[in-house]
Amino acid sequence: MENIQCFLEQYLTRENITFLLALLGSIGTVLQAFFHFLSTRKKLKIEILDSETIWDVMQFFIYIQNQSHSSICISSISIRYDKKEIYCELVPKKIRGKGDELIRTPMFPLNISPLQGGMYFLEFVYCPKISLDPGKILDFVIHTNRGPLKKSVTLGDKSHYLHNE
Repeated sequence: MENIQCFLEQYLTRENITFLLALLGSIGTVLQAFFHFLSTRKKLKIEILDSETIWDVMQFFIYIQNQSHSSICISSISIRYDKKEIYCELVPKKIRGKGDELIRTPMFPLNISPLQGGMYFLEFVYCPKISLDPGKILDFVIHTNRGPLKKSVTLGDKSHYLHNE
């Protein structure tokens, strides 16, 4: 009992308690900043649901999900091919359909809320002949309000969304 009392008197001083509380507060601040950085960094998931090539035009039906806890604004999307960037059309263009069933590309910029996603038709014109076979890897550059983000996406099997009526 005497050893415990001696220990408490020696180490549980006001200065040591103050130092311990300051140390815990500093560690908490650093951890909070680290977790804030992780949750708000730009992180997008991209999945190509369908693709089609018509002469020198490539069309994609694409799913984009914002996996960040902060909103993100996409100003443009490009494909990097042979050290060049091919930008998608930024104003709405017809993909298929007519009248009330007209499907168009989106108007940029795309504003995506935190942890939300959307499906978009994209069109790239004046493209070199690029095969869009399943298993092909395409390099996209997504230009955002928080800087460009490079994504390599593997094409899956073609679907029915882009084929003519």
